Amino acid sequence: MSVDWGKAMRPTVHDLVEATNGNTDYIEDTLPGLLDEKADVTALPHIEHGITTTSGAANADRTVAVTFDTPFNDVPSVCATLRTTAPANGSVSVSGVSATGFSIQVKYSTASDIPVHWIAVGE
Repeated sequence: MSVDWGKAMRPTVHDLVEATNGNTDYIEDTLPGLLDEKADVTALPHIEHGITTTSGAANADRTVAVTFDTPFNDVPSVCATLRTTAPANGSVSVSGVSATGFSIQVKYSTASDIPVHWIAVGE
């Protein structure tokens, strides 16, 4: 099974069986109760992440819209950070978070392109 780390990660029992070449004994030994219908298994989180770049004039407000590859069941928690050698020269925030996406706002002291890393976690 190959994993595309740029996509949402939400493994299923089928994924686990496939990843272990059908060795369900391994899964049962490693993750007790996973295959037991009576087990109370908490759903794995839905996680998406990415990198986007903002461009704009020095000290100008820059906004980038992000759309999730797979919508969340509910509004996720989202965190973003600037990728720069001088983080004190800028700020980043997120707004308008919904099950389908959010917006990133950046203000930076120079007109350079600034990469922003983000992660969203939910169900």
